[in-house]
Amino acid sequence: MGQPSHRAGETPVRVRAVEGYRGAERPAAVEVGGRFVEVAAVEEQWAEAGRDPTEASRRVFRVRLEDGSRLILVHREGRGWFREGPATAGDGVRFEPWSRARHGDGHCGVIEEVYREYGFTWDLSHPYFADLVDPESHYDRAGGFFEVAVSEGAVVGTIGGTHEGSEWELHRLYVRPSCRRRGIGSALVRRFLDRVRAGGATRVVLWSDKKLKDAHRLYESLGFRTIGDRVCPDPDRAEEWGMELRL
Repeated sequence: MGQPSHRAGETPVRVRAVEGYRGAERPAAVEVGGRFVEVAAVEEQWAEAGRDPTEASRRVFRVRLEDGSRLILVHREGRGWFREGPATAGDGVRFEPWSRARHGDGHCGVIEEVYREYGFTWDLSHPYFADLVDPESHYDRAGGFFEVAVSEGAVVGTIGGTHEGSEWELHRLYVRPSCRRRGIGSALVRRFLDRVRAGGATRVVLWSDKKLKDAHRLYESLGFRTIGDRVCPDPDRAEEWGMELRL
């Protein structure tokens, strides 16, 4: 049996491409509704290996078109271009300050799901999770903030921020696995950056488990750079990358 041409959920699409980094093709325009619409910006791009030995690798582009819409485009060498679906957080996704009255422990449900996915230890009695048990004290009352993404009435993403002077730290970026590839994580980080820039921030730092490679690609696409590593004070004593963005 030959290699599949594309994954389920990928739809063939006509793309005008130009030569990009190291000669790889880069999308310049996409056919939408029978006409080509120019790509205004490639907001993120990354390479992914095949899910198994029979599947070809692919390059993924999260793009914003001239009409303001966002798409995820996939290029497979020798097979062409495919559209994976909308890359915007889209209609039906709201971003709100976390409220115990409105959201309850929905934020914990999202993060627990990601922890189970990666085999991390989930134990809310451990001091590492104190900010999730009491976000009011650890974020709002400390001059920071904790925000959630909500879709169809359920929390699907989280992010938090604390600061000392003009230096902010980004915490708890998580997106429910079933809601990924919709631009929710990117939107959460961009909103975070817009907010702290407006407040006069000069530097943002974060720590991220070394297993969370998709998150690292997102941070790097937004200008973060790796500055070191550490052992996290969580129940697993996990290794983390430290990253920073100068504003």
